[in-house]
Amino acid sequence: MIALFLGIVTAVEIAIAYIPDLNRTLLTVGLIGLGILKFSVVVGWFMHLRFENKTMNRLFAIGLVLALSLFFVVLATFSGILAS
Repeated sequence: MIALFLGIVTAVEIAIAYIPDLNRTLLTVGLIGLGILKFSVVVGWFMHLRFENKTMNRLFAIGLVLALSLFFVVLATFSGILAS
């Protein structure tokens, strides 16, 4: 069931990437959102995080937020948004 779900989400990601006139911001946010969904499923199921206490869940959430923050800063820097 998990493999089927991950396969469907991956198929949706590929389909979104091939939409011709999709705004780049919407494309980026959509793909990152689907990636977070897949990350949550894999971490929750295969790492048995759903059975852990709330502290462990918060640690993974904090790590995800920090990684996404770093990603967006690098993305903004290389796209010229933060360049002076």
